[in-house]
Amino acid sequence: MKTLSTLLLALLCCTYCYAQLADQRMGVIINNGDYIELSRQYPLVKDSLSPVLKAISEACIDVASNKPAQSVEKINYLLKNHVGQLGEGVFGFLGMLTDQLCEIGEYAAAADILQDLIKQVDQPGFPKEILGPLQASYRKCNGLRHTPKSEIVRLATVSEVKIDTQVNGAKNHLYVPVDFQGAHETFIFDTGASRHLLSESFAKKHKVKVVADSVLLSGFGTAYTQIGVVDSLRVGDILYRHVVFNIAKDEDIMPKQVSDSLNYKIDAVLGVEFMKLVGHVDIFPQENLIQFREPSSEPSAEPNMMFANGLPYVEAFMNNTRLLMSYDTGAKNEGTVVHRFYKDHPADFAGMELSKESVTRGSFAGMKVVDIYRIPHFPLRIGNKEIALKNFVVEDTETHYDGTLGLGYFKRCNQITLDFCHMTFAVQ
Repeated sequence: MKTLSTLLLALLCCTYCYAQLADQRMGVIINNGDYIELSRQYPLVKDSLSPVLKAISEACIDVASNKPAQSVEKINYLLKNHVGQLGEGVFGFLGMLTDQLCEIGEYAAAADILQDLIKQVDQPGFPKEILGPLQASYRKCNGLRHTPKSEIVRLATVSEVKIDTQVNGAKNHLYVPVDFQGAHETFIFDTGASRHLLSESFAKKHKVKVVADSVLLSGFGTAYTQIGVVDSLRVGDILYRHVVFNIAKDEDIMPKQVSDSLNYKIDAVLGVEFMKLVGHVDIFPQENLIQFREPSSEPSAEPNMMFANGLPYVEAFMNNTRLLMSYDTGAKNEGTVVHRFYKDHPADFAGMELSKESVTRGSFAGMKVVDIYRIPHFPLRIGNKEIALKNFVVEDTETHYDGTLGLGYFKRCNQITLDFCHMTFAVQ
């Protein structure tokens, strides 16, 4: 399904025809996918916005702020009252709606919406690049129709787990112990995974119940997966119930060429869905420790985090230049910035000699060769903490945002606190 930012282009053009300046400003922010700035600006201009831009803004803010129940209400209001003004953007908001319904376990409602939509658009000439993902999403939601919503049960006020540093791959990922289907296993703890993931061989070994097939999942490429459900698993003193996994072929999770060269394979990934439910995650890289606790009633700082397309992003600064960066504990490097950012901010890189090389990247469903430029000095600040990074790279790929922080960045910190309730990322 097309990203929301792409689908809003047509809407934005229409908006320019009649909207006031506030509409135009907010439309640009939404189109840029900058939901942190949107949440800051919206209270200042909401009384000046047209009804449709006000409804769009509120829906986007709630989705980005990990408030799925509220976002369902806001998207339903938008579709009920302003569907005629959305144009092709309606597909983006319907996709958002079904995603948010799944977040709160309303799989049957999501399946019914998708089924009705498919009936309406399954006509000759309708783009298959939209219809195919709609059908795959329907298969997933329909398979989960009778599955209770995922939930956590806290068996202690504070739960902690030791990061396993002895398994193959520990230098490249964070591994945590998980009690799974009566066995003790290790899962990759991956903030860069929007979905929980199991290899086909691992799922068969543990007799994971499969409820749906032929569900698309994207990474470097796109592959079909199965949907599996386990009644519960346990991470430390957190009991995680009714857990939904995408089950992929072993070679799609980690291409064999990469697996052979690194001498390990990836079987199980615990993604950001778990962390969002837990709410508050403290990572202590120097102590090889992760703690889970309930979020406090009040935020500790101004929000500097958001969700976009299922992944978390943080606001960061290089000198005084602002960046929006995903953060991915499943990636081993310190981080990357996209070539567009490097090109658009020459003053920040003045005097640096960048060395170019080609590297092979492996990720879900594929591999690719990309050009990178190593940066000798990259001062990055998040909140009040600045770290002088030495192994950052400019990557010759284009994404909507400015770059990615990897596990190498986390290892440079004493503590990173991820508060998915108040949407703050704090560094010590």
